Amino acid sequence: MAAFINGDMHPVTLQKKREFAVALLKDTTDPWQAARSVWPHDTGRAVWCYHHWKNDPDVLAYVAAVHGAEGRIAELPTSHEYMLYLWKCAHDAPDEDTRIKYLRLYAETAGELKRPQGADVEVSVTQNRVMIVNNLGTDEEWEEKAKLQQQQLQRDLIKVAEAVDYEEV
Repeated sequence: MAAFINGDMHPVTLQKKREFAVALLKDTTDPWQAARSVWPHDTGRAVWCYHHWKNDPDVLAYVAAVHGAEGRIAELPTSHEYMLYLWKCAHDAPDEDTRIKYLRLYAETAGELKRPQGADVEVSVTQNRVMIVNNLGTDEEWEEKAKLQQQQLQRDLIKVAEAVDYEEV
């Protein structure tokens, strides 16, 4: 379709440049996503493609060839052509279910049917900062356990002190 400037380039490279140009045509605001679509599993090549191919003469030539003189994409049908196609498909449909689907698309394209827009939903999550405290019983029970623990520590300290021979030190 489009004549590439570097005709002696490897065919795979030309194909990848064409894929990049098509991706750019879909979303001209984000060349990075276009590069990621060409190299989805190779970030290094995607980065190189992003930096070098967005101004590449082959890519720009393909984009210019696809855009028509009116500034629209020449490969895509106009909405009128698309509606005629849907109308023809609806009347040539093999069964009633397919016919209804084509007519629904026709009506949506004509602006007769509006797809329902999702309600604006605001989701807020409140995360309370909670400290989990184990139940240690009443104040009296806790105080009794603390006294017993202190007494046990004092007994252990006395045993260690008796075991050490201070005269050797």
